[in-house]
Amino acid sequence: MQQREVEKAVTRDSTACSPGIETSPLSKLRQLQDERLVALIDRAYHLSGFYRRLMDAIGIRPAEIRGVEDLQHLPTTKYSGEMSAEDMWAVPREKGSVVLTTSGTTGLPKVIYLSQTDLERWKAQFARLSCMWDVGKGDVIMAGYPFPAIFDGFTAAGAILLPFTHVSFILDNQIRQIERLKVTAILSGPATFLSLVKRAREMGVDLKNAGMRV
Repeated sequence: MQQREVEKAVTRDSTACSPGIETSPLSKLRQLQDERLVALIDRAYHLSGFYRRLMDAIGIRPAEIRGVEDLQHLPTTKYSGEMSAEDMWAVPREKGSVVLTTSGTTGLPKVIYLSQTDLERWKAQFARLSCMWDVGKGDVIMAGYPFPAIFDGFTAAGAILLPFTHVSFILDNQIRQIERLKVTAILSGPATFLSLVKRAREMGVDLKNAGMRV
């Protein structure tokens, strides 16, 4: 973020925005990135059979990854049939809280398991993103994904949430909601948003004039 954007975002909600991180010098941020990457690689290796097999195949051990500069030594991955259902777990199954799936447009829907810790981290991450995008108190954000966990962050930053429901599958309904509820922000996939814009034009609706700004 640019300094001016940071200062503007921090005024939204300092708790949600984490100004201590957002305004840190690059050297401090890199140190934090290095420390967290090292911890992440160690965790992935010891708790995920999938990542352990990948690293063992090329002879890399967690201790050899000391920071961001060592990312180039790690194997690339692809989200495919190589990852079994059990590989998706890095905590005991009883610690799971939510199971999400993708839409399955490229084949079998991908399964995403989330623990309570995951949910809390997603909330914190999207609260910071909300501040970065200048979405907070006074805003109404429309959820374009059926992933409720990520939207807790926007409400934590002060925005009013219009959740994804069965109504959201119909573009005309979304557009009417944008007008009626004065929606100021939307989070969705690019293709979905372009379809929304196209349909709005066909309906004679100018989304900017309707209040949409982010």
